[in-house]
Amino acid sequence: MITALRIIKEDNKSMISRIRSLVFPYSIETETLRLNNISVFNIRYHRRRGNVRFDKIYEKCIGHSKVILCDKSVNLFNTPFRRFESTLLNRSLMKNYIVKLLTLSNIPPKDLTVSYYDPDAGNPSFISELLRFTSKLTVVTDMPKFYEKEAARISDNSGAAVLVSNNLSDLIPCDILIAPDVIRKNIPSYESSLIFTCAEPTVSLCGNIIYTYPSDFPQEITELCPEGIDIGCFLSAVFILYKQKQLGKLIPHSCGDKYNVYSDEIMLRKLKASCMFSPQ
Repeated sequence: MITALRIIKEDNKSMISRIRSLVFPYSIETETLRLNNISVFNIRYHRRRGNVRFDKIYEKCIGHSKVILCDKSVNLFNTPFRRFESTLLNRSLMKNYIVKLLTLSNIPPKDLTVSYYDPDAGNPSFISELLRFTSKLTVVTDMPKFYEKEAARISDNSGAAVLVSNNLSDLIPCDILIAPDVIRKNIPSYESSLIFTCAEPTVSLCGNIIYTYPSDFPQEITELCPEGIDIGCFLSAVFILYKQKQLGKLIPHSCGDKYNVYSDEIMLRKLKASCMFSPQ
């Protein structure tokens, strides 16, 4: 079962509300939301005065998961709870979007240069798919021996050549840079770089950093998301905890970052400008 927590800070401006906060510094409401086999234990903590009583929230969670969905502003340090975090769904959507974009572009493989940044060598499977679209693929990883084996396997099966390196400077120049995990290092890039990744980088980078992939998710699932809970985090929990694999097969209708959403047409222009390709 998914556990969701929302902390609601109540206004104590009126005399009545201030008196009530002295007697009842908090209140807790719980409900269980269900859709087929998906269950969400939803907690609303009304904070009127004092610190959040996580011990009281814990009492309400007996028998439920202590890995919770909640706002990033909620401090869970020294509490019995751990925040649910996963990029698996967004990673699948990112891959689907990249395949769609490269298919639409019709750029000859010889004209497209791709860099793939996977420091922990946790996502090797996608490079075989990328070789449909490029004949110039560079993989930069902290575990080159692992990727060298993968590159050799690919070469044996298809004859394609993949450059494997542990040098960050080998990421550029490229037409697109793909990072299937969260970017935590200051990797080299240009202002014009197209960088696709699965979450907002933890460091400042140059270029067009793409990490949101809006999709047409089933309405009955999105409507199950409790108020105040990030919809992306909720869908990730549904995808992982309830094995809703169909969510990871959706093809995003656009992409973007925290502030912008880009249509396919805009991204095609950016891509073709990046690789200096002019459509026939």
